[in-house]
Amino acid sequence: MRRIRASRISVTDARALVAVLALAAIGCVHESTRKQGDFTAPATRHTWAETGWEDRHTTMTFTVLPNMGRLWQKFTASDAPTLTCRTCHGQDAEDVKYRMPNPSLPALDRNRLPDASSRDPREAKWAAFMRNDVVPMMTNLIDADPYDPKTGKGFFCFNCHTEKKS
Repeated sequence: MRRIRASRISVTDARALVAVLALAAIGCVHESTRKQGDFTAPATRHTWAETGWEDRHTTMTFTVLPNMGRLWQKFTASDAPTLTCRTCHGQDAEDVKYRMPNPSLPALDRNRLPDASSRDPREAKWAAFMRNDVVPMMTNLIDADPYDPKTGKGFFCFNCHTEKKS
């Protein structure tokens, strides 16, 4: 790497450098952001459904999959990550354009959701993992609203699982 001494930069060069850096910094602030103490606060918040396919794919590939993969790896006590897109989206993920909820996941009964205090140890383990780890992490990773039981809105079980027909 070539070392540049400050004494070799002329005043004109220094002003040009400052101007270029200022323009670069201004160019980094996208018009869809607003100033709120920092320059990264989004001007508008889009729901996951309003987000375009490319942005969702990028988020899923570079944010959700690595984070959920580590969480899944810890839960399953595996030596290496085993979570893939198909784990949640199904074997036909590409054919259905990664649409959720996924009918290949276990269907859930809205009136009897799996419970962490279940007598069935497998159900209790999975329910605790989903409710305490998966749902909060996914809510955070895709910037979704948390589930509100009063309104029935927000990220919850039925974003991924289908509802069991009675």
